Amino acid sequence: MLDSSYTHEKRIQHLDAVIENILEAQSHAKGVSVDLENKPFPTTNADNSFATYTITLGPLEDIVKYVKRGGKLTFDTCHYGIAKETINSAIKRFGEELTDEKLRESEMLGYFAKDYVKQPNIDEVMIMIGKSINNIHLNDGSFYKPIPETGKPDLSKRLPPASGLQIMWEAYVPGYGELCDNNVIFPWLKENQKDDRRVFLTLEVGEFDGNYKDSPRFKESARSMIKDLLSNFG
Repeated sequence: MLDSSYTHEKRIQHLDAVIENILEAQSHAKGVSVDLENKPFPTTNADNSFATYTITLGPLEDIVKYVKRGGKLTFDTCHYGIAKETINSAIKRFGEELTDEKLRESEMLGYFAKDYVKQPNIDEVMIMIGKSINNIHLNDGSFYKPIPETGKPDLSKRLPPASGLQIMWEAYVPGYGELCDNNVIFPWLKENQKDDRRVFLTLEVGEFDGNYKDSPRFKESARSMIKDLLSNFG
């Protein structure tokens, strides 16, 4: 149960403290980049059996607050997709009844009614915060468990809700899940990947059967992503 002394004002205070610490680290960094990664709302424990929470950079408002102060970002497409899906679904579900009390009743803890503002699409967000992104984690998510042989969602096995929230499985290849199409990043890259600037791309993909060496999913997804990148930038 959430400590009753934890308020929206305290959430913002904690967020401000994190931003201050990161900005200070960035100011002293020599020859390296110190980024803050946007985290999903909610997160889950390792086996996705229950929801946990993070203070930093869930709603877009948190991200914008950070980058407006000059902060550099590692942007995870799935993390933002999870936050967007959770927040927008709650707005649709509760409507005018979306209050702190209703959120507590549904065990949707850690954030407050003020934080539930409709979130835009991933490509819109990337354009909005473009100059602050140093690294992109290409990552997708789904409401469904993956099939190990293909890595695609098994539509017959939707994950159950936890703590009033729909759990989502991440570490799919973009386009394999339901939250991020890999094509959304290409217009952004064409605009931002200039001769005097390099943005790192990380294909953040998990092997659900633990078999990296022989998994057809890993080979297929890696080839597909490389092919897409080469066709757009080769």
